[in-house]
Amino acid sequence: DDIKDALIALWNDEGLRETWEKHRNELQVQEHLAYFMEKLEEFFEKTYIPTEDDWLRNRIRTTGVVRESFVLDGVEFEIWDVGGQRNERRKWIHVFDNVQALIFFAAINEYDQRLFESNDVNRIDEALNLFENVANNEAFDKAGLILFLNKSDLFAEKLNRSPIKYVDSENPKNSRFEDFKGPYCPMGEPRDSKVWKEAHDAGIEYFESRFVQRNHKPSTKSIYTHVTNAMDKNNIDFVFGACKSIILENMLKHVGLMRG
Repeated sequence: DDIKDALIALWNDEGLRETWEKHRNELQVQEHLAYFMEKLEEFFEKTYIPTEDDWLRNRIRTTGVVRESFVLDGVEFEIWDVGGQRNERRKWIHVFDNVQALIFFAAINEYDQRLFESNDVNRIDEALNLFENVANNEAFDKAGLILFLNKSDLFAEKLNRSPIKYVDSENPKNSRFEDFKGPYCPMGEPRDSKVWKEAHDAGIEYFESRFVQRNHKPSTKSIYTHVTNAMDKNNIDFVFGACKSIILENMLKHVGLMRG
């Protein structure tokens, strides 16, 4: 109880909450911290059982290469999960062969955050460079690309308090996405207002286009894009549908009915 009371008192501290609201995009902490802190009373109950939401908001950083296989609608899927952090890439970038599809997760809510490994690099800029490297790697020439613009719920949550485009003339390193044309979301704009929705949709479209532009072979390599979040239970259906399309496309190329 002492630990619980101390944590609750800390989270309810006015100074801490003010600092959290102003600077949380600068901190290297789990993005669902507020969700878990608000449920502290529940977590300390002896009868507490994690809900599906609790599990889905929990994060474990992927290290190494993790293989999972399952059967869906009579089709066997084999998925290799790899970490995207810089120190993880050397473990997997050259080990794949004959894959049908690449699934790339890009957290679009991280447009105002820096890398854990390098505080000078914007996380989405890093994701764009990695996507370009992987998407155009000769080892994956025959693999389809499935792009998940992930954490759309967190993107929506921060849009009215942290702008996509930011220009710092005194310290240009702090500037980001200066080519974003808007429409922009005013600070404090109510969520789901017309202005907010237009800015939200423009932001999603902007980041999608930034990734798609990194595909050097658009005429021969398709990108299947899906805006999603961890709570989206339709993700697997999208992957299944995209994989079927990729396999069909490869078969048509093989028999000469589609340009490869």
